[in-house]
Amino acid sequence: PAHTPRAAVITATEQARDAQADLIVTIGGGSITDGAKAVQLCLANNVTTSDGIDAIRTRGGVSPEMNSPAVRQISVPTTIAGGEFSSIAGVTNEVKRQKEMLRHPLVMPRATILDPDLSVHTPDWLFLSTGIRAVDHCVEGICSRE
Repeated sequence: PAHTPRAAVITATEQARDAQADLIVTIGGGSITDGAKAVQLCLANNVTTSDGIDAIRTRGGVSPEMNSPAVRQISVPTTIAGGEFSSIAGVTNEVKRQKEMLRHPLVMPRATILDPDLSVHTPDWLFLSTGIRAVDHCVEGICSRE
């Protein structure tokens, strides 16, 4: 779902674990891309609950020590949010109603397939809003202390 809720990350992690996944391929926008990045870290660090995500969450701009992901990602974006080019995943803590950061240099997708034909069915309002969001990410990166 939109904004990558923790519960959805745990569900996807369980599915990947049960399937003994050795690769994650995402087709979609920023939420699915971020979700797969979070799944990589949950798999590598044996996170099995929503509260368990606290152990791998970035605090004050500092990421905790954690295992590197072994299961990697290929991203096929259908929006222009840009998450496929970063090592940060935004995950929503539903209890606190806050977006939280997970970060590891190896969660950036190993490959990104940019095919404009795949975005033809993305509604204009969504496509354009993700473009503005990409600009917002750039400004945040410049201005944020984290």
